Amino acid sequence: MGPILAQNSEIETGGEIIPQFKHIHGTGWSYIIDDLNYTQAKAFGLVLNEMDATKNWENHLINVFKSCYVHFKRKIYEKRYDDILANDMLALLTATSEVEINNLFNKIETKKPEWATFY
Repeated sequence: MGPILAQNSEIETGGEIIPQFKHIHGTGWSYIIDDLNYTQAKAFGLVLNEMDATKNWENHLINVFKSCYVHFKRKIYEKRYDDILANDMLALLTATSEVEINNLFNKIETKKPEWATFY
């Protein structure tokens, strides 16, 4: 899965289309939802670093993916899932291993299979 870019905003300069990013340009894409494959994420961060060398590639990704975290939490609260299910969903944000993530998804899938499939 490749990245999903939100709030599409681009400028055209001499026939070349250049995307705009809110954390760099003050306008443009606010956030990106991606599968966070390390190689793809790093490559994207390096492209952002070429656009704005004041931040390293990791800090650029922190800026771009931050809103994803906020929107993820907001959707969980809006749906009013029971406390145990909501806590398992939120725990995905701080999980530190693939095993922990898989265990959380397995627990979530028993109560909300469509949610686990979506994510």
